Amino acid sequence: MAERDGGDTAGRLAFRKYTFKRLALRYEEKTGRAFKPTWFVSTGFSTKDGVLTNAGALFADDCPIPQSRLFCTVWNGLTKSKDSGNDKEFSGNLIELLDTAEHFIKVNTVRKWKKRPRDRVDYPDYPERAVTEALVNAFVHRDYTMYGSEVHVDIYPDRLEIVSPGGMPDGSLVQELDLRNVASDRRNPILADLFAQMDYMERKGSGFGTILDAYEKEAPNPRGLKPEFFSSSGSFRVVLPNLNSGGASETFQHHAPESVASHETASETINETISETIKSRPGITRAELIALLGRSRSTVARAIANLVATGKIERRGSKKTGGYFAKDS
Repeated sequence: MAERDGGDTAGRLAFRKYTFKRLALRYEEKTGRAFKPTWFVSTGFSTKDGVLTNAGALFADDCPIPQSRLFCTVWNGLTKSKDSGNDKEFSGNLIELLDTAEHFIKVNTVRKWKKRPRDRVDYPDYPERAVTEALVNAFVHRDYTMYGSEVHVDIYPDRLEIVSPGGMPDGSLVQELDLRNVASDRRNPILADLFAQMDYMERKGSGFGTILDAYEKEAPNPRGLKPEFFSSSGSFRVVLPNLNSGGASETFQHHAPESVASHETASETINETISETIKSRPGITRAELIALLGRSRSTVARAIANLVATGKIERRGSKKTGGYFAKDS
């Protein structure tokens, strides 16, 4: 599936029928500049005769590419032979899927912290920078010609695995390479350029180094755990070890995953979670919040009512097409 032509997926869809509000909001948020309509052709979202390209389709609010999907699963054991504790499927544009994947990981992992005389040290399960880099690479560099495929996020007690369709573009095996010296070979340059402009990744192709550095320099990692990378002709897999799994026993304070907090003590947590989700996904609907967070309709409704009453969020748009926005957005 070529990025610039109509391709097998976008076909001859008319560009004028699609909107890019989510991209425009995120672009301005990340760069401080408005995404100008005159850029759509030069960026590669539309041909000069007004046909939506595959790259454009992947950023459209109503993404028409069926394999732009995400499967997220929390596994109870160390292998997939155990039952899953939580699994969800999502589809949408790349900004939406990235937000969804980050949020799913956040609410299903633990953040520990240890108090010191004058401050405290956070001990997250996974370095945030490593997670974001691995997810962005999965969505940007995956092979979108593989119909029926999707990105997988699998959370195990001891690791996080992110699997994307398609191996290394040049056919090499990443497990046989020097990760600090892998030449940049971008399968989808339009996607990579736009994410680089929004500071999600670097054009020079240092994604492996960024993930390795996050474990070596950014996060408390006394056991020296390292990420692993594997590829085949059909898939690419990143394995991020859980920094809080195993090791010597220490006394920590815990911030448990939000998704397992009890109803009695979770009202403030769910309010904060929904508020942060709305900030990161302006225009999200109540139904989307319910599906994304895995909470009951009544729980989400109560939280929304509370946030509206306290002036933190507001609803905009019609009853059928409107959604929720942070008050300061």
